[in-house]
Amino acid sequence: MEESGEFEPPSTSSVVFDEGMKCHWLAHSLSILPRTLKFNIKFAILENGTAVVNGHGEPINVKLDPMIPLDQDTVYMGDVFIPLNIDTNYTSDHHSNDLNRMISISAAFPQIKPPYGTVYQYNVSEKHTDMFDAGTDAFKNPKTIHSAEETVEFCALIGYYATKAVFEAYDDNRTFVMHDAKRDGNLVRFSIDNPKEHPTDGFWHSNGRIRFTSKTSKRNSKEGVNAMVETLLCVGNRLKIVARLSRDAPDDLDFKGLFIVQQRHPYNIPLIKEGFFQRLPPESNGKRIIQTLYGGPKLEIPDSSTKNQYLFPATPSIQLNEFQCEYVQKVLDGVPIVIANSPFGCGKSMTIVTAALYLYEKEKTRNSGKSQQLLVTQSNYASVNLVDIALKTVSRVKNVKFLRYVSENNWNEMPDACRSELDMPKLMNDVFIDWATHLNPSNAHSKYPAVKESVMTQIVCYVMKTLGLSMHRLNPLARSVAVEASRIRSLSPPYFKLVKPFFHLYQPDIIIVTASSLPGFLNSKFISKDNIKNVQIDEASQLAEYTLLSLLTLLPDSKFGLIGDIQQLPPYCEEELTGKLKDYGIGNAMERAVKERMFPQVTLKSVYRCHPVTTQLLGELFYNNELISGVSAENRSEFMKNRPHFWPNPEFPIIIVDNKSKAQSMGTSFANAHERLIVKQIIEFLTDSAHKEYVISPSDIGVISYYNAQTSLLTDELRNVDVKCGTDRFFRTVDSFQGFEREIIVLCCTNDDIQVLTFILLGD
Repeated sequence: MEESGEFEPPSTSSVVFDEGMKCHWLAHSLSILPRTLKFNIKFAILENGTAVVNGHGEPINVKLDPMIPLDQDTVYMGDVFIPLNIDTNYTSDHHSNDLNRMISISAAFPQIKPPYGTVYQYNVSEKHTDMFDAGTDAFKNPKTIHSAEETVEFCALIGYYATKAVFEAYDDNRTFVMHDAKRDGNLVRFSIDNPKEHPTDGFWHSNGRIRFTSKTSKRNSKEGVNAMVETLLCVGNRLKIVARLSRDAPDDLDFKGLFIVQQRHPYNIPLIKEGFFQRLPPESNGKRIIQTLYGGPKLEIPDSSTKNQYLFPATPSIQLNEFQCEYVQKVLDGVPIVIANSPFGCGKSMTIVTAALYLYEKEKTRNSGKSQQLLVTQSNYASVNLVDIALKTVSRVKNVKFLRYVSENNWNEMPDACRSELDMPKLMNDVFIDWATHLNPSNAHSKYPAVKESVMTQIVCYVMKTLGLSMHRLNPLARSVAVEASRIRSLSPPYFKLVKPFFHLYQPDIIIVTASSLPGFLNSKFISKDNIKNVQIDEASQLAEYTLLSLLTLLPDSKFGLIGDIQQLPPYCEEELTGKLKDYGIGNAMERAVKERMFPQVTLKSVYRCHPVTTQLLGELFYNNELISGVSAENRSEFMKNRPHFWPNPEFPIIIVDNKSKAQSMGTSFANAHERLIVKQIIEFLTDSAHKEYVISPSDIGVISYYNAQTSLLTDELRNVDVKCGTDRFFRTVDSFQGFEREIIVLCCTNDDIQVLTFILLGD
């Protein structure tokens, strides 16, 4: 843009007022940021009218052509420009001493999100519309049967990027000045502005990851301090937030001075890429499974004539029922994929671990080199549940090595209830200390493989400088390495450089990992994907379609077990993602597979968790009366019989409390203060030690809420009580409790308007 005709550059006071009394500053010159131009780009339309472009994870605006109306069932081809995102709000020519004043002043101005790109001309693409229409019938639709592989890739990719675009629209990457910040141990209470023009309410969530930075505080906070949101409430024009600091946050950080807070986003590793399906070997398990999911022939495997009985190797051993044994047998038979439809309380976690242990023993006897298994969960709490079950077997199954893969950053931010003794950061410390202190590891009978000298130096520096191990505790080899390291002044290596040496030394057999951690794990250099022979996915009904496709692509020769309940929660999806884009992005692969009997499958029917009345009630409502109660009423009635003053009917395990108080709107959510008090009273009564007939531990109680605002109120109220309140970053509230067991559940309906409840559940 050319410079203005002014001979002298205008000053900051050169302001012109228009008729509406809006200020206009004069500028001497303007520069337009560069933008990327892309031509002949295929795109589809979201419900809100923005476009989804393959390879681009943000929504794109469309300059409408009145001659070519847009609809959600058509694919278009056009030209698009993508603006460059601005990394900072300040020019580089200011004096460093003025930065804090600029931040403080600019905090009063509402920030807007960076602009999206724009499609500026387009036409209908008949070919890709046919592909879009065929979708999961690609291999049997006459229009796409000869281009089925291209159709699979196009539909999967555009669905994946539609999902990314919708979630991106719910992210707020703006920086906010913290107000009234106060630290209380590892908690920080503060508030941020909720601008009227561009509000941030609805874009911040419980368990959201955030970072604090300051230009005025001590050196420790200049690089940033990580935290996780525990609760948030919208009060007037502010969001009031309580966040839990990472364990590596400096003790002397007092949040005095000017602090900025911003949401952190996960590493952007594409899960599926152009060519993901066509590059798969033709006879690989991954390719065969994807073909079946997209209309190809069913994977029919003859039933095994073997009908073995399997035991869960705890102390004492637990005999699996016939349905659980059938699943374990199919896993051991080596079929490419087996589906287990497992209703609530059927012992699926125990079945998963049992199958993994028998498979470990089978692979060990083959002596065919190192093999590993993955157990994939949908949440950290579900991972801890699998760890607890696995730990019951370690005294009976010799030499098997479990590992829960957790990054150091995540581990530092997890609440204690989400940690376990099989977590990678803990095991890493244990293994390195043992390597450095046990009898000489260079001995031929050492339990550890040999490592390079440079790696030995890293390990020794880490255990001495980071873990504080003294010289006299080291074995002779480690001591000689320490002496040489001291001579050359070696530094303790960063954590990420130690992960590969840890995997080399520990060599885990069964690795527990969350679905959200899979991309980073499988794209790392410390794991050999060829060694992963089997993958079992817990709560597979919650797994997004693109995550399953990513697994099948990255591990095409592995065998898979999907175990979950299609009657429970599907994969989480924002309400703006609808129609075919939802089907191809989020999808519900397990439900399709079960209903169309695409793969070998088993149904677990014996319910052990619930009172028989609960099992019968839910069986009639949702499971076609096919559930079998595996426990007697007597085994599930002890509490009700011993607390008659609290529980009026010991034959029926459900009580309804009628709360007359109305819910209050809080931003985009709802809360009910009186309900919070009722919940607190119930918990205090249940846990009162004066009732010696049957005292409930706080850890045996779970509280579930439909609303984020109510969950925040409850979490604050019960902060010092060991009671879990269901909430999570994407699954949130009710969803995060699926698969989590408690003896007593308190369900908070909060709002008496069922229509509002049904609507809010989609977005809150």
